[in-house]
This record gives sequence, C-alpha cells and structure tokens, in this order.
Amino acid sequence: MNLKDLAYFVALVEEGSFTKAAARMGVSQPTLSTQVKRLEQDLGASLVERSTQKLILTPVGKEVAKRAEDIVLAASDLEHAAAAQADSGASEITLGIFPTLCQYFLAHLLPLLRRERPRLRMRFVECRSPVLKENLIGGEVDAILLAEPFEHRGVTQVPLFREDFLLAVPAGSELEQPGEVHMEDLKETTLTLVNQDHCLRGQTEEVCRAAGALSSQFAATSLETLRYLVALGEAVTLVPRLAACPPIDQPEGMVLREFADPKPGRDISLFWRTSSGLNPVLEDFAALIRRAFTPSATAPLRTYQMNTITLSNS
Repeated sequence: MNLKDLAYFVALVEEGSFTKAAARMGVSQPTLSTQVKRLEQDLGASLVERSTQKLILTPVGKEVAKRAEDIVLAASDLEHAAAAQADSGASEITLGIFPTLCQYFLAHLLPLLRRERPRLRMRFVECRSPVLKENLIGGEVDAILLAEPFEHRGVTQVPLFREDFLLAVPAGSELEQPGEVHMEDLKETTLTLVNQDHCLRGQTEEVCRAAGALSSQFAATSLETLRYLVALGEAVTLVPRLAACPPIDQPEGMVLREFADPKPGRDISLFWRTSSGLNPVLEDFAALIRRAFTPSATAPLRTYQMNTITLSNS
C-alpha cells in the first residue's frame, strides 16, 4: 500500500465518480481505477461496489475512507514541513479569502509580498466563509481569512487587523454632511446590504440594529453592486475600509463618510491547521500582515495610513 493509491481513493470518495476523480488527479480514468484496485489488493478487501452507476462504498471502504483522508493530509503536511525547514522563504501557501474582502485585500497584499517576501509563492482561492472552513479542514487550502469566529479542534487562529466600516452615500443627498457620522444619525435610515450568502450581511445587520437603522428588502449579490447603486443615487450602505482605499477606484457619485468612535467594523483573522507543516511560514505571514495592515489610530479617510503602506483616497 502506498500514499499515491490512498490519495487516488480519497479523490474518488470526495468527487463521487471515477471520471471526476481522474480529472482532479490529472490521470486517465483507467489509471485511477487500476490504482484503486491495487489498493484493494493490498488491503485484501473491496472498497467500492462496481456494479452500480452511483459510487457506493463497501463497509470496509467507508472505514478506509475515514482513515485515508487523515493519512493523506498528514503526509501533505509532512511534505510542507520538510520544504519549510529546507527553505522557508521559498514556501508555497494556498490561502482562502471570502468575497467581500478578497480583491480589496489582494490589491494591497500582492505589492507587499513582492517587496517583503519575493520568494514566497501564493495561490488564492475565493469562497464564501462556510466553504472556506470546510476546505481548511479537508486540506484543500493551507490557511483561510475569516471575519467571524471559527472554533474547531486542531485549528490555530491569529488575529490580524480590524477593518472599520465607512458610510457610503450618494453625492448631494441629505446624508452628505461634513464631519463624522454618529450611529444615532442613521436612526430609521434604510441601508441596502449584501445578501445572506456573505458574512458581511450579518456584520452590517448588527450595525443597523445598534443604530436603529432599517435594512432594505433588496439585497445585493456583491459589494461592487452596492457601491454602484450608491453612485447612482439608489442606495445607502456600509463599505469596509479596504474597499475604499486606492488602488481600488471609487465610482463617481459616491461619497464616503467616517464614523465617530467607537467605529463599527469587523475583525480579520488568519486560521490554519495546527498540524500543518507550514506553521513557521504561516506565523511569519501573519506577523507580516499584522505589521502592514494595522491602521494609524488617528488617520483620516483621505490618508488612511498603514505601518508599511500609505493609502490615499484622492
């Protein structure tokens, strides 16, 4: 029995078909089928029922599937650990990021990595937060960014930075006023939010409840839709800070206002499997982000400063 055979079997179980598993592993279907048969010979038992259209595991197959996934994941972590020890600067990280943070965060992260960690290879996966959690536990990604709690045995959490919210209003509207916005200013104001597919929905609903604001029956599928609805004079919304900072372009007709302290916002954390062989690399990555993405306590909107990045809204 070897690890490659186990990896093929794990792919078969997760994909639910020989065709999809073969495509995932980059081999032909006959090759994958042969590898699974070899695993069955080594174990002395059938793992799948081959007389049905649908993939059905035998009782032994179900038991092997439970253990095989852990073994394959542990082997992958071991490879990462060896590579990280050999050359931590040239490691590779697959990072999962949720949609209402992804493009805005990457606009600042990528230049930072090119400057500070040029040999670190990054691969990014954009998914909703529930999917990111599943992918982390399943080993599809090495680490994930979340703006919500994730308590799971064997998962390490490192808080990175707090991203506050800004009020986005149409130019020329009554809400376009000088000075900071106070929560009571939003009482009975209708805010348009993203839909329930995004964790941002729950975070902004909390602000609505605290301010006595109302949420519109219409819910946008993306933060970009919201921003352009505001610019067209059709909405008022809350925008996370990074979506308001260059190099992200702001649509003409949208005005951004700061909240008075205590500012509403969300806390961004990095999560990874404690057993990961990338622990030293991920700890260094988290420290780099914390240094670079900690905002100045008094920085105004037009010059939102970070320790290693200065972002201008002009």
